[in-house]
Amino acid sequence: MIDIILISVISYFIGAIPFAYIIVFLFFKKDIRREGSRNVGAMNSFEITGKKWIGFIVFLLDFLKGFSTIFIAKSIAPNNDIALLVSSLFAVLGHNYSIYIRFSGGKGLATSAGILFLVQPFLLFIWFVLWLIIYNLIKRDMDYANPIASVISPFLFFFIPESFAHKANFIPFQSRIVLFILLELLALVILSKYITFIKMELGKKHKIL
Repeated sequence: MIDIILISVISYFIGAIPFAYIIVFLFFKKDIRREGSRNVGAMNSFEITGKKWIGFIVFLLDFLKGFSTIFIAKSIAPNNDIALLVSSLFAVLGHNYSIYIRFSGGKGLATSAGILFLVQPFLLFIWFVLWLIIYNLIKRDMDYANPIASVISPFLFFFIPESFAHKANFIPFQSRIVLFILLELLALVILSKYITFIKMELGKKHKIL
């Protein structure tokens, strides 16, 4: 139990490091929380600076937050699915609701990608393909494609043969059910950052009806 608490605390504080805020302020003296979409992430970093390298560095660092916390959990509690679940969840919670910047933050996509790259990279590929389909064929809006792909892709996980899913990773979960729970929790945390957008979309549909 002490190991799980330690992992959750470490993962949260690593996930909470606001790289987008730090880098944009350091190089451009701008507060990303008050510019553009006000999202503390890679895309807004690129949009308000106009520099692709800024967006790429922010994405990479946010990706590495999820990546590193998985290794930390693995080293503290080997072969423990709950440790991996807790580490992943708190890393993304930290990114989305950072204590360092008054609980504002990003949307958790890059940090989640860092986690999935290790525990289920094929699902990350599925998410990306699904995102491309939604974005290009349904609506060319990232705020539309991101949450839908994040919610649907965990359910597609069950169509992956169990033997393949267990082998197609770098750090495996012992339990397929625990991994699915993790995927759904990550989807909910990501979805929580799109509540305002979802309300706006529902409001538009209500007016049409």
